[in-house]
Amino acid sequence: MLPDRIAGYSGASSMGVPGSQTAGFPVDGVDFEKEIAEAERRYLQAALEKAGGVRTRASELLKISYRSFRHYAKKHNL
Repeated sequence: MLPDRIAGYSGASSMGVPGSQTAGFPVDGVDFEKEIAEAERRYLQAALEKAGGVRTRASELLKISYRSFRHYAKKHNL
């Protein structure tokens, strides 16, 4: 069974069909790398806030290793 957030996704069969789930996709595309980087930074900041600045706890909240957390924190200057 698929998670609710993706259960309704019908994949390529709806690509380009007006009214499909791709109808809200920007015509000129998206800067995927930028969007991913912004999402990473938002999650890191939110986890740090919730963990009271304790990086080990923030990594646990994000369900990533502390080493991965350090990598992302350095990448985003946090």
